Amino acid sequence: MKKHVPEIDIARGISIAFIVFYHYFLELSRFHLRPIVGSLSTNISRLFILPWSIKLSLVVNPLSAIFSFGWEFVGVFLFLSGFTLYYSKKTSPPSTNSFLVKRLRSLVPAWQIAIAFAFVINLIFSWVFRSYIITVPSTKIVDYLYLLLYPVVVDSAFQRIPGVNPSLWFMSLLFQFYLIFEVVYLFCQKYGIKKVFWFSLLIDIFSRVILVFVLNGIPSSLSAGVPKNYQAFTLFPARLFEFVAGMYLAQIFIDTGSFKTLTKKYALPVGIIFWLLGNMCNYFVAGWVLSDTLLTIGLVIIVFNGLALFKDFKHNTLFSILGKNSIWIYLLHNQPITQILVPLTFLIGQRLPLSLSIILSFLILGIIIAFSTKLPFSPAPSKTLLVSPTK
Repeated sequence: MKKHVPEIDIARGISIAFIVFYHYFLELSRFHLRPIVGSLSTNISRLFILPWSIKLSLVVNPLSAIFSFGWEFVGVFLFLSGFTLYYSKKTSPPSTNSFLVKRLRSLVPAWQIAIAFAFVINLIFSWVFRSYIITVPSTKIVDYLYLLLYPVVVDSAFQRIPGVNPSLWFMSLLFQFYLIFEVVYLFCQKYGIKKVFWFSLLIDIFSRVILVFVLNGIPSSLSAGVPKNYQAFTLFPARLFEFVAGMYLAQIFIDTGSFKTLTKKYALPVGIIFWLLGNMCNYFVAGWVLSDTLLTIGLVIIVFNGLALFKDFKHNTLFSILGKNSIWIYLLHNQPITQILVPLTFLIGQRLPLSLSIILSFLILGIIIAFSTKLPFSPAPSKTLLVSPTK
């Protein structure tokens, strides 16, 4: 049995690349193809009334359109997290230390460094650019401390704090899965992973029906500027199936030693159909019950079929490196844009070209990560990965 699964690192690297590029294109170009709340016809007609400048940019620069779907890879992260937690638990020798404690030790310091960094940078820029950024009041300091010490956030604290990455709602969800993993694993041992797999789908669907039709909820990825309750979608029952599906694949991989389940003859067309259906489901309210599940399963099948085409990839490929640093990238990728480049554009009085802004963002992000990982209490990147199959 493999102790290290390089396909997981590369799949995670592809996912983090799509997520980061999505956020960078969204912040810098203010354009996306993400669905808006409304009917299917409303969203389709919206594509036809786009300004010609945007339509032309989609032809000239198709990356803008491709990375508009980057937010969908958050579900792939949940899937891969379930895979590697289960795989690590099954293949690691018994230890006197708690499996949960060891995992949290590898993740909590990275979280705290990211929150502290956001606070420090915001404090500096609130002093340098007083005319642009409001000075951090004492109430915001309390919010920073709250996030620093209590990462399992179920309210909108990370949305209202200056400089904190709004997409950290996903990290809150991830911490929740860390906390319940041992319980889910015990159920898998007692009743079998296959039964838990199907039961998790029922829980997922039932909880999302309640969230959408009773609590007036909306998926977190679609909630920007919408007066609906997105917070309940950051609770683990709404994304349980994606996590358990990753655990199920890990058991299949342990039994067979391969990912052939995902790369069978008709798997890729099925994956594409699932992905298309998931996108269609995002365009109307009732579809939100199944949208994330279909998107995640579809993308996982597509990604692993893509990896099957490159069987001789090296372990030190770019995507593998990104995958090994994915948690640091996810936690810190917002700072170069919102806390550094945006204030600088106000200082010089003009917006930087999109390509230059993205290059500068990655350079700044690399410096931030290099600095963060060198702190004496910081876990190394390879240990920070919540889905590291080598541990």
